[in-house]
Amino acid sequence: MKRGMIGYLLAVALLLGSGIAGAVTPVLSNTYSAGTLGATPYLNAPSISGSGVVFQDTYNFTVSPGATFVSESLSNIALPGFWNNSSLGMQLFDSANTALTGSVMSFYGPLSAGSYYAKVSGTTSGPYGGAYAFSAAAVPEAETWAMMLVGVGLVGFQLRRRGGRHGRKLS
Repeated sequence: MKRGMIGYLLAVALLLGSGIAGAVTPVLSNTYSAGTLGATPYLNAPSISGSGVVFQDTYNFTVSPGATFVSESLSNIALPGFWNNSSLGMQLFDSANTALTGSVMSFYGPLSAGSYYAKVSGTTSGPYGGAYAFSAAAVPEAETWAMMLVGVGLVGFQLRRRGGRHGRKLS
């Protein structure tokens, strides 16, 4: 009877031990839609509760044909004694799931028109969790900036000419 009980306890301990050793840490994941990127930056600053939480968030966005450069940045929002993250990074992918970058904190570069997504991952290391800020914006082509400057110059020229004809005398 004693042997049977010892064998049973050993079997239960072995099963529990193998279950604990093979346990997988759950990953907290959210998906956000940044829409079509424009000159006004998309900004999101989520907070994650709990220390040691592994997270992987996805940001879907589209680049329009008028923008050739995209700027993305990631910042850790550290509040000593409360919030922090470790191993924080993001990776950029195209619509065919091809990685365009390694794990980075910022990206500035050319992207053709189309759909993309960024995966932000990390682990909270603050006693109350962690937070980060993600931003993305499209940068207009150089020709667009040049055309705008020419337009502003022409408006200034017209105002100066008009001011000479209808100018006021200062006393």
